[in-house]
Amino acid sequence: NVFLQGAIMGMKRADVMRKLDEIVEFAGVGHFIDTPVKRYSSGMNARLGFSIAANLEPERALGSQRVPGALDDRVDPEDVLHGL
Repeated sequence: NVFLQGAIMGMKRADVMRKLDEIVEFAGVGHFIDTPVKRYSSGMNARLGFSIAANLEPERALGSQRVPGALDDRVDPEDVLHGL
C-alpha cells in the first residue's frame, strides 16, 4: 500500500496524495496500482518503495563533501554536529 509505505517513511497522507501520480509513474506500476501489494513481485515492491523514498522532501540534507568557502577551516566538526 502506497500510503502505508509512505507513512513508514514519515510522509503525511496529504503528501502521498499530492505526489501519488509521480510515485506511481516513477515506479512504473501504473497498470497494477489497484492490485494488492501482496501480489506484487519483489522487484515491483522494491521499485514502489524506492519511488516513495525518492519523493520524500527531507527537512535537512547532510552532505559528505565540504563546499569550499562554506565553512571556516577552524570550525570543529563536533561543534557542527552538535548544532544539528
